[in-house]
Amino acid sequence: MNCLKCGSDNCQRLEVVYESGTQQINTTSRTVGGGVARAGVGGGAAHTTTSGTSRSTLANKAAPPSKQSIGMFVIMVVIGIFMLAGGWVLKLLGIGLIGFAVYSMKKILSYNKDEFPTKYNYWLNQWMCHKCGDIYHKEFD
Repeated sequence: MNCLKCGSDNCQRLEVVYESGTQQINTTSRTVGGGVARAGVGGGAAHTTTSGTSRSTLANKAAPPSKQSIGMFVIMVVIGIFMLAGGWVLKLLGIGLIGFAVYSMKKILSYNKDEFPTKYNYWLNQWMCHKCGDIYHKEFD
């Protein structure tokens, strides 16, 4: 595969660039300490774990499109329901909040179902040139 901009053959699919720059992190630490004071002797111990994902700048540039989340709008519906227990102003605001949240969730679910798969499949056929940095789309027959 040669770059469409500069002709270099130093190109990779975005999926490969993204995966090679993404690492899962899982660490465990143990700490022990002690001290002496007028009140006496004391000590303690701690055990911590850390987990997550680390991505390089290049992997972030090559990241796939992501699905949209409805989490914030679910919280808005719950808040709106609690507002319905208040006075008429709170009830009116609660109804408006619930209506806005439901409308937004419908749009997000529609995007995730209809638009996201197309964008993701397009991303699967994108390439990055490691010489000039260009990202281009290439379908194979």
